[in-house]
Amino acid sequence: MGGPRVNLDEFVTYIPREVDIRPDVARVIRLYFKMKPVPKMRDEPSRAAIFFNTVIKDTKLSREPFRFKREGTDAATSIIQGWARKKKSSRGEPLLAQTVFYWFFMFVREPSYFMSIAEQTWKNDDILFRNFRRAKEGMTKDDPLEEVVRRFRSEREAHIRERNVGGTAVRDDALEQKIRALESVEQKAHAKALYLEFLRASLAYPIMSTARHDRDNEVDCDQYDTYVSLMLYAFDEYMFFDEEHCAGPLAYQVGIHRDYIRSTLHKDAEGAADVRSGYSALMLSHIDRIFEEIDRESAHCERPESEVTPSG
Repeated sequence: MGGPRVNLDEFVTYIPREVDIRPDVARVIRLYFKMKPVPKMRDEPSRAAIFFNTVIKDTKLSREPFRFKREGTDAATSIIQGWARKKKSSRGEPLLAQTVFYWFFMFVREPSYFMSIAEQTWKNDDILFRNFRRAKEGMTKDDPLEEVVRRFRSEREAHIRERNVGGTAVRDDALEQKIRALESVEQKAHAKALYLEFLRASLAYPIMSTARHDRDNEVDCDQYDTYVSLMLYAFDEYMFFDEEHCAGPLAYQVGIHRDYIRSTLHKDAEGAADVRSGYSALMLSHIDRIFEEIDRESAHCERPESEVTPSG
């Protein structure tokens, strides 16, 4: 893969020490390989072991590969489950999580996996975040939005060079406004790419898109969890740029997936605070209003007939 090279040791130093990326890495791993489950035979390694062994091989991480445990949950699957736990001390393997993050950056063409973790690791205005985003998008050769991003990026960099040469304060302010506008174009291109990924998933998995999965099937439930998470992140990204046109489709999707979203994202749901912290206040405000409307309609429909129609 082309693009700038950064080794694993250097990449790890860029991750803020106070940021624990493990829950986001676990979420993205599920998004990466549980959307396309591979049938597992009794004598084959788990999907988690195959995934981690690929990461170890590609990144040349100094550790033994994972082995398959014939009975019970294997170590690789346990690690991913541990990373998703609320209790930080129960997570373990921080270097492996950082290595997976690096692997998504260097070895996976689709940028949304890396960016989904990066957005929770650095602030949007952090120079590291902007540099990694530009580098990752530059590696994506098949992205139809790449040409748009490349064109605006080159114009923006020309403005930066012009600003660095010197000029009046008024001129610098104008250039800064142009630079911010051009960076907004890059962010919008990423949001569009993530939304297109959600649309492709909807076409590929019509059962998931209509909330008709088998709730007694663990694989189906994992797929559905991943599908809804992808949908919510796509709307969260895109709504920042086009709130007016996203509101209606979001309300439609919440209506379809109301049972699942209510149990995980409703403001009154148990443990919802942790889940809601991963989304913007803008989208959460829309979801809260959608559920208020749903609850009002449900309450009206459930009222006894004597309360709805005056008795004669």
